Order: sequence, then C-alpha cells, then structure tokens
Amino acid sequence: EVLETKCWGLGDDICQFEATIASDSDEAPKVDQKIDTMDLIATLASKASKAIELNKKLKKKDEIFNKQLEFAQKIQKKIIPHMDAFKSEYFDFYSYLKPFRKVGGDFYDFFLGEGNNRVGIAIADMAGHGIDAAMITGMVKLTLKHCSQKKGLLNKPSKVMEFVETDVLDVVPDNFFSMIYIVLDPDQHSLCYSNAGHPSAILYRKNQNIMQFLHANQPLIGLSPYMDEYPFTQQSTHYEKGDQLFLYTDGITELRDNNGQFYKMNTMLDIIRHSKSLPISEVSEKIIASLDKHRQDRDFEDDVCLIGIQL
Repeated sequence: EVLETKCWGLGDDICQFEATIASDSDEAPKVDQKIDTMDLIATLASKASKAIELNKKLKKKDEIFNKQLEFAQKIQKKIIPHMDAFKSEYFDFYSYLKPFRKVGGDFYDFFLGEGNNRVGIAIADMAGHGIDAAMITGMVKLTLKHCSQKKGLLNKPSKVMEFVETDVLDVVPDNFFSMIYIVLDPDQHSLCYSNAGHPSAILYRKNQNIMQFLHANQPLIGLSPYMDEYPFTQQSTHYEKGDQLFLYTDGITELRDNNGQFYKMNTMLDIIRHSKSLPISEVSEKIIASLDKHRQDRDFEDDVCLIGIQL
C-alpha cells in the first residue's frame, strides 16, 4: 500500500518522487516480500501527471505576472523624468532612483516654470513596493500634471499638497505616503516648501558650513479623514548661490549592513561637508557609493531615491 508520496518539480516535464510504502498486514515486511509493482507505478504516474500539470499552470501564471510587471516598469520609467531632461541656467540637477523590485513606490518629478525662472520639485515615498505602489505614483504624477495646467498653482506648495491629498483620497482612501514639494526661485534666492511627513531635506549652506533641515510641517498624505484639522502649510527660506539641496527617501536611512546596522545620516552629512568644492553630481555619487559600501553584500530592502540640486 502506498501511504504517502512527495513530489518536487525539476522542470516542465521532470519530477522527483519519494514514496512511503507499507505492507497490508501488521507484520513487518519480509525482505523477499513482493510488492505489486503495477499499482505502485500507476500511483506514481498519477501523481506525476498532476504535478506536471500544476507546474505548467504555475509557470503560465508566472509568465503573465512578469509581463504585467515589465509593462508597469515601462510606464513608470515614462512618468519619472530622467535627470538629463532638467534644463535650467540657474540650477544643476542630479537624480538616482533604484526600485526594490522592477517597479517601486519612490517617485520624483520636476517642473520648469514658463515665463519665469522658478522650478518645482516633488519627491514622494509610497507605502509598500511593487505594482500597487507604482500605481499610486502614477496618480500623483497625473495630479501634479493637472496642477501644472492651472496658472500659478505650482508656485504654491500648500495648494499642490491639497490637490494631491484630495485626488488620492477620491480614488484610494486609506492609503498613506510621505511627500515634499519645493519651489525654487533664483530671482529671489528663495525656496518655499511643504513637507508631508517625509525625511527632512538637507540645505547645505556652504559659506557658513552648516546644514539646515527642512522638517515635516504637515502630516502624511491621506490622513486628513482622521484629523479634525489637516494643516496644509508651507514655509520659506533664502539660500545663497552655491548652496546645495538634497532630497531623499527612507530607503537610505533604513539601509542595513550584514550585521543589521542602519546607515548613519552623519556619514551622508560628512560626505556633503567634505565635498563642498565638487559639483553636485560627484557629491551625490559619493553618497551612493557609501550606501553600497555600507550594505556590503546585503541586498536592498527598500526603494532608494536621492536628488541633489546645485543652487
């Protein structure tokens, strides 16, 4: 009697089996006791047929999922601009984005002012990874695009945040994410920003050799239904020509090494301080190199995004 069979798929048409066989009687089987070979072969053949069929179905589903993932990846690459598309006579721009999977929840975008020299820059970090998070980044992209078509709206960070909050809640309630939106004005040497629960941006004031952190000034996007008052606020500060601005997601601060130790923000700050004579691209690449050095051979566990701007 065949009591149990175990099957492992080794490919499309090959399986490996183990069978547990027992005698029909309570007595221990004798060495020369014969087993009904035909029954055993029939049982194993039935198991093999089912296993091969299941393996083919799983492979088909995997192929469909990978095609969907590749399609989502192509779309996300279209909606997140390459840094070479940033053209400004007043600012230099660098960006690095590495999704945890083929697609991810980290997102950035920029808008060059028409008729003025202002630049709007957004960075956001959706909850989770994969296709679901990527779909939310697409929604944020469309909302920002809609804002860009309303004259003067992109110059008001608090209003932009209000539009994003409203649009996301209309479609996917109970979804939360962090985001910063910053407007740079080279004529006034000023920046105005709203930070919805995102890691603090770093404004490096070179002449004073100090770091100013643009801390969160409002809750995460998506939380307004759970608050009596949701403050859509913005703050402003001035900068000097030559200062540098860095925006990033928590994939940097939560990166761990083989021992589980987190990447230290002081490492990033020291690189910025000690590279003050370098262009923004080289400073940013030094930061990325320090991330790779820190994680050693440990894989990334989150999306990673870094933006550097030479003011």
